[in-house]
Amino acid sequence: MDKNYIPEYLKDHIIYENESFLTAIYKLEKNRRTILACLNENGKYSGIITPFDYNCTLFYDDIPNLTAGDICNKNSKFIRNKGDMYNEARNAFARFGKIRHSPVLDENNFIIDIISREQAFYHKF
Repeated sequence: MDKNYIPEYLKDHIIYENESFLTAIYKLEKNRRTILACLNENGKYSGIITPFDYNCTLFYDDIPNLTAGDICNKNSKFIRNKGDMYNEARNAFARFGKIRHSPVLDENNFIIDIISREQAFYHKF
């Protein structure tokens, strides 16, 4: 898999580490301030950017030169797709109550989807 394999519906929720901070702000606002999955140059997941992450960077002196890789949260929670993605997501959202959206990754750290709490708990079986 490579970065060209990203599903079309996820393109607006993806940012690459080398893209600018201002691009990250634009994409977050366009997506109603949910999350952006940050990917490295190989298309593998490296972290997420939330509105909280970019609000914290407003105190930096060098804002025009910041990249998405500089502000992304590399210790973020994610869901590993091990078969039943919805069950894994429900468990993760139950453990971490403040999380509203989470990236879903395959075994090679490529992004498969971004799932919301509502999708996980109200999925029709």
